[in-house]
Amino acid sequence: MSKAQKDVIRNFIDGEYLFRQGDDANTIFLVKSGSVKIFKEANGNKIDLSTIVEGEVIGTLSLLEKKELPLPRPMAQCSAGNSKRTSYSRGLLTYLNGTNPC
Repeated sequence: MSKAQKDVIRNFIDGEYLFRQGDDANTIFLVKSGSVKIFKEANGNKIDLSTIVEGEVIGTLSLLEKKELPLPRPMAQCSAGNSKRTSYSRGLLTYLNGTNPC
């Protein structure tokens, strides 16, 4: 497994975006600490949808699509307070599935 395929841990400050609506969906995230707000942006307004907390995974639906190219993210996510998350790329998940199928 190449270094690029390994998971990445990153800290976020309050209000910092994990990703924006429309970004390519090629990564899922595990919230390691803190919480993350999920919202849609419409006409310059933020519409709160949910809050994800420590131990929960976000961004999975787009990776479940059997498409060669990543789909755009249907919503945005930003840190609610300070948080830490681990990201897992589509390449890593494909590799793990091929070497350790369920």
